Amino acid sequence: GKVIIVTGASSGIGEKTALALFDKYESQKDYSPAYAVYSEWGFTNQTVKRICKHFGSVDKAVLILERNPYELMNVGGIGFKTIDAKALENGIAANDKRRVRAFVMDYFDNLTMSGSSWTSISNLTGFLNKEIFDCDIEDTIDWVANSGLFIVKAVNGVERVTRASDYQDEKDIAKDL
Repeated sequence: GKVIIVTGASSGIGEKTALALFDKYESQKDYSPAYAVYSEWGFTNQTVKRICKHFGSVDKAVLILERNPYELMNVGGIGFKTIDAKALENGIAANDKRRVRAFVMDYFDNLTMSGSSWTSISNLTGFLNKEIFDCDIEDTIDWVANSGLFIVKAVNGVERVTRASDYQDEKDIAKDL
C-alpha cells in the first residue's frame, strides 16, 4: 500500500525514524513461503531474500519460480547455467519453450561478451539444433522475430539478428561519435 510520512513540527514521525522502521520491518519480513519453495531447488536463504527484493514481494518470487524459473536470470548473480541446472533437475524438459528462450538470451549474452552483437539466423538455428534436442526452431525464430527483444535485418543478403538493446546501444554510440 501507500505510505505517508508526515514531517515537520506538527504531528507524526520524522523521515529518519520512518526509514528506520521500514528497515526493521524489512529485516523481519516473513520469507518462509519463499524459503520453503526455493529450498527444494537448492537456493540459500540469502539468495531467496535477494530474489524477493528483486521482484518486490515474497508472493511474486514464488509465482516466478512456478511460472518461469528462467526469469531468475534477471536477478544479479543468477546466470543461465545456475538456473538451467536447477530447472532440469526439477523437471523442466530440455526442449521446454521457456528454457529455449532463456538459452537464446544466454547465447546473445555470450556473443556480446565475446565482442560481437550480431549473428545470422542460420548460425542461431544451427546452434539451437546442435545444443537442444527436438527444439521447435520455427516457434523460436518466430519469437525472436516478433518478441520485440530482437532486431532482424537483412545485411548483404544474410538475415542477421541482434538484441534490440544492443542495437540501440550501438546506434547511440554511433550517434555520439
